[in-house]
Amino acid sequence: LIKMRSIVAVLLALACAVCAQTGGDGQYQLAIAGADIYMSASFGTTWFKSNAPTLPAGDSFWYGYVTTTGSPMFAASLTRAFISINFGLDWLPLESSLFMAASATGQYQIAANRTSDSVDPAPLLVSSDTGATWKQVLPSTLGSFPAGSLSASGQFMTVVTGQHSPGLYYSNNYGQTWYTSQTASDDYQKVAISGIGKYQTAVALYGSVYTSTNYGASFTAANVSTGAWVDVAVSYTGEFQVVVAKENGPLLISKDYGRSWAAPASAPAPGQWWWVAISGSGQYITACAANPGPTVGLYVSTDYGVSWTLLQSGTDFAVVSINQHGQQ
Repeated sequence: LIKMRSIVAVLLALACAVCAQTGGDGQYQLAIAGADIYMSASFGTTWFKSNAPTLPAGDSFWYGYVTTTGSPMFAASLTRAFISINFGLDWLPLESSLFMAASATGQYQIAANRTSDSVDPAPLLVSSDTGATWKQVLPSTLGSFPAGSLSASGQFMTVVTGQHSPGLYYSNNYGQTWYTSQTASDDYQKVAISGIGKYQTAVALYGSVYTSTNYGASFTAANVSTGAWVDVAVSYTGEFQVVVAKENGPLLISKDYGRSWAAPASAPAPGQWWWVAISGSGQYITACAANPGPTVGLYVSTDYGVSWTLLQSGTDFAVVSINQHGQQ
């Protein structure tokens, strides 16, 4: 434990030194395809392969996160977690298999302490020291915790529980105390929180899109069609939001804090959306189109979703993350 704390302290010190070189909102982006990590330092317009760490046979990355300044970054597989302090060029190991989401700087993190697939029951853990130590805050009796999200400061956190015990749980004091926000028959997939924490949106597979305007205390179904919704992204203020669905489902954008939703006139239709990310301002959006859709790759927009460009065509991406700057 002492060794891990010292390692994290050194990494954070180095990351802070690197932060002097940081760029603008949306400049640094991360995308994951199996055991490969791809990086962009140009607002998603060009991509290159990172020096990703070697994973055990059969393992693959399932989550990645870019902090507000672009460094540090985090990536996690089912067996290991890693940190990068040079904008994703190289990676160093952290606690094994402990990472799900983080605050803007990475200080506060949440994770499900699982050793196998994300649908297996596992307790929810919280870290307030960049993953050096962890505290159990919700039991495995609630089921699995496949996804969660934090506000920029880390004060507000919301997690979803999976299909075996569906629900939404939130905390407004840095993960110390948790409350039930909503339970329903929907199979919740993801939740995203605005930088300030007030606006939150969750999506459910073969269900609806749910929005909250009271820091996650309650959610209301949005006026959208039932779909195979799989991911959601929210800008720093919450004004701009994006949801995506698989199985020939749409990409929808809200420009009014989740009140109304529409597909952009030029929105691509790759057949199988899987993940989406948005910058703090909402200007930059990157979405993963995955197999078995007819088109796979990264769809990138640099104009609030008005126009789109397909990049890295043929690569089956499963995760994407963008650094968010906000008005703090």
